[in-house]
Amino acid sequence: ATDSLNAASSAILQMANEKGYRGSASTVVALLHSPNTPNQALSLHAGDSCVYRIRDERIEQMTRNHTYADMLGYTNPLEVPARMRGVITRAVGVHKQVELEETVIEVEPGDLLLLCSDGLYGMVSRNGINHIIREHHGSPLKKTAHALIDAANHGGGRDNISVVLVQIKV
Repeated sequence: ATDSLNAASSAILQMANEKGYRGSASTVVALLHSPNTPNQALSLHAGDSCVYRIRDERIEQMTRNHTYADMLGYTNPLEVPARMRGVITRAVGVHKQVELEETVIEVEPGDLLLLCSDGLYGMVSRNGINHIIREHHGSPLKKTAHALIDAANHGGGRDNISVVLVQIKV
């Protein structure tokens, strides 16, 4: 996974340089779960895309965002100065090699992992996300993902919205 992300980062950086673009980059979040370690998953991420774990109807962010606001300790988005909103400190395409953060996530059968971009959690509160997931309990994950995307679009849809749901069964 790391080699592929580094190759993508190099390609984005090269293309941006050739075309004279500044700031061409992307956040990334990936999840590895192996039968060899069924009680753990590994997240690799850079930027402000993240992983939430939903267990026993509780939602918890498992990764930390790589933004200036988070780095400086802002907890209320409304307190973040406008010039700092959305400024990320790590991304794919900034350097040839991506500075990925590895996060080990303890998992149990029944856990639901949500990988998403700030296009979701920026438009739908954590409680709102959790409510939609509870409301769709037992539904196909694709239907739940579409409901989350619809909620983000109804909330303003001001950014790209990426949603991946992973149900832990082992």
